[in-house]
Amino acid sequence: MSSLSKSADDPFSSSMEVVRRILDTNKNPVEQADKIDHTYQDKYSLVEFLTNTGIAAILNVLEELDGFNGDVLKQLIVAVQSQNRSMTLRLAVEEDCEFVKEGTRTIERPRSELTVEKVVTETGNGTPASTTSQQAFTHMIVEEVKEFYWKAGLRHSLVLFAGTDPSSGVVLGQRTGTTQLVTAMNKAPYLPTTRAPIDINLSWLFRQINPDSLECSFAIDRETAKTPSRNKQIEEALDFIRNLQRWSSGCLGYFQHKVKRELFHSQMEESPADWLVKINAKNVFVPIIPLFQEYDRGNTVETTENSHQGNES
Repeated sequence: MSSLSKSADDPFSSSMEVVRRILDTNKNPVEQADKIDHTYQDKYSLVEFLTNTGIAAILNVLEELDGFNGDVLKQLIVAVQSQNRSMTLRLAVEEDCEFVKEGTRTIERPRSELTVEKVVTETGNGTPASTTSQQAFTHMIVEEVKEFYWKAGLRHSLVLFAGTDPSSGVVLGQRTGTTQLVTAMNKAPYLPTTRAPIDINLSWLFRQINPDSLECSFAIDRETAKTPSRNKQIEEALDFIRNLQRWSSGCLGYFQHKVKRELFHSQMEESPADWLVKINAKNVFVPIIPLFQEYDRGNTVETTENSHQGNES
């Protein structure tokens, strides 16, 4: 069985269904790479194409951020390729917690009691007789509890900077949010702090872009490559992707786990951070799929030759 064969429920199969819907494949079918005849050089072209597709997908995400545009991209490429400077993307987070006030809240708790009453009487012949009755009573217990109110704040920003000075970088996005937390004790839910930054080096990414056309230009050195997947260029690409995955997981983990569990753990009711756990990428279409489109090589060559003859005439 092919290593690319998957179950109908996995992301690969779902992506293939999307591909078949959005591409016109009637004349030249698009299939998994291992299902269409191809040459060994085609494998190199496929790996390069998929890597460039991944680079383009990452750039698409950056372009959705407020501080990123074509001019910024050109500056970053110059800094990395011409000035040989490293480029870092940083998530910076500051947490605040300020006491607001002390208050009291009245809590009413219902309490039920069952009363059993036994009555002893005498009959006419002097024999004692007894009857039993039950009565249920419900009353309310009113209790006043102290509560302490805190203003919780969170500031985070995404900064892209060259070298080691983030103050001179480009702010891609930032937000400040506040909410009210309530505790039963006069103790802050957490202490104000500046979290350790979460960084990733994006230098490799900007080295793969043509500075003039801004096209993705990743290529394998076929003179030194052992195979399409065993070569220096692919190893560097995989290292970058792994680092990007760790960085993304670190950012997501901070908001889903640290914010929810450490900052808002004192809340007995639904927390403002509960919606964070619903963030996921399950429904995001990933376009990096190993596909070939089948062509009649003979007709392609014949068509190319005819076009050359037409140009000569």
